Amino acid sequence: MQEFKMPTIDEIRNHPNPNYLEKNEIQRTLKDILDREEPHVESLVEDWVKKGVKNLYLVGCGGSRSIMEPGKYIMDRFSNLTTERYSAYEFVTRKPRAVGKGSIVVLASHSGETESVIEAAKFAKNMGAWTLGFTGKETSTLADSVDHCLTYDSPAANLSKLLMVYLVCTHLIIKLGDLEAGRDIMENLKKLPDTLMKIKEDFREKGLELAKEFKDTQMYYVVGSGLLAGVAYQFCICTLMEMQWLHAAPIHGSEFPHGPFEIVSPEVTMIFLLGTDESRMVTEKALKFAQRYGAKTIVFDTIEEDVHPMLTPFALGVMLQWFAYGLSIEREHPLAVRRYMGKVAY
Repeated sequence: MQEFKMPTIDEIRNHPNPNYLEKNEIQRTLKDILDREEPHVESLVEDWVKKGVKNLYLVGCGGSRSIMEPGKYIMDRFSNLTTERYSAYEFVTRKPRAVGKGSIVVLASHSGETESVIEAAKFAKNMGAWTLGFTGKETSTLADSVDHCLTYDSPAANLSKLLMVYLVCTHLIIKLGDLEAGRDIMENLKKLPDTLMKIKEDFREKGLELAKEFKDTQMYYVVGSGLLAGVAYQFCICTLMEMQWLHAAPIHGSEFPHGPFEIVSPEVTMIFLLGTDESRMVTEKALKFAQRYGAKTIVFDTIEEDVHPMLTPFALGVMLQWFAYGLSIEREHPLAVRRYMGKVAY
């Protein structure tokens, strides 16, 4: 690692700022994963089920942790298989006693070199668990550390990993849970490349306009519930904090009246993520309270989009990316600029 040097204003402004939403990258990437990796996942799940699956662990850090949240949600909802999700070092240091023979441990890292995720893979294998990795690199330490590895080649990293965790969980649901629900989700997963292309075009103008309106905001609270709690977490820590160097905090909608609502005022900006599953009403109550007492509110809502209620994290991912890209333009702060990540030792 090189000696720390704060990027200058000109270095930040002149940094490349690619936007994968501008082309057909989402459609290409998701189709590739569905065509290439879905049969692989189906075969793996069938083999694990025959051998006797006991539990499932979903492990990652940052964006790779956030994409695991919807996986746990649909597993809890439609399967009897005990499912847990962990930040990688928490998994390593807690050493869950139930990890062992018959456990499936799924681990994600975009680079394939995340130290904590690799340590988690080693721990899982030492305990006798089956391990499956997701990474954007065909050759990586993570790929070498797990029994099987799914890969993608795309800057749309979180959408790629999100699709992979859905494929694993949905095939487990089909085998070990609600067969009808699992088949319904799988059918709609296969429609996603075209569905998200339409959402991408529909939301472009609104996302960029919101960015113009809120370009000077320095602190955001992001509220989500159910399937979208992980999306709220990801947008805070990976997009607003990491990519825009802004202050941000995620709030679970069900926790809103248990402390967080005390900061609601006209000076506060809050983002609300609304899906179409049963948890929608939880976030709607928080939104109505914030509006009643004068907070500045930004609402991202999937209700008018043709997306399955269990797949709204994909739609919100596209909507929020337009807002993020718009902020990067308005604030002259490209999404790829980093101050510390990959530049100094941690």
